Amino acid sequence: LQGWAGRDFAGEIHLLLHFASGAATEVADPYYGSPEAFDAALDAIERGVDGLLRALGARHGSEGAAAARNRTRNSIPNHQEP
Repeated sequence: LQGWAGRDFAGEIHLLLHFASGAATEVADPYYGSPEAFDAALDAIERGVDGLLRALGARHGSEGAAAARNRTRNSIPNHQEP
């Protein structure tokens, strides 16, 4: 990932699950798996996004992060809270 960023990039690069609770560091590819594998991948992504938004909120203010999280969840058809 850092190779793609370029030499002048001064920001931070993390995998999404760096921000999630749990031992996994990468989202498993569910393509050849069962419907449950897709659910597990979605759960991991949601945990990562929630953690990322918390981290951004801590850095830049929690109100903006909470609003972004709610917009994201409300835009997903048939979304159910875990």
